[in-house]
Amino acid sequence: MHKLLTISSKKVFLKTIREIKKNILPDGFVTIASFTSENPTSRRRKSHFELGELKNLFPLSDFKILHYFEGKIKDAGHIGQPKPHMHGIVRNYCSKEKNRLRAVFKNAK
Repeated sequence: MHKLLTISSKKVFLKTIREIKKNILPDGFVTIASFTSENPTSRRRKSHFELGELKNLFPLSDFKILHYFEGKIKDAGHIGQPKPHMHGIVRNYCSKEKNRLRAVFKNAK
């Protein structure tokens, strides 16, 4: 099942992430993309993630990170800001693993 959420409040975003983590089934996938504090509008918006914050919300004891990116990307322009500009973004694609904690310790040997 796929769901797309647009959330403007950091408090609601963090609550939604907690609910996703609690309710996702083993072998389920989570994809989250958002702006970071490196985004030019982050001074006005408190909903953006600090660097490393999203990754820390998905501990390796429960989740396998399949793709993670934090950085700046060039945007060619869009409605409201038609000139080329930069965005600070974060993308996290991970899966909730069955017996993930056991797998982490097994690989550590």
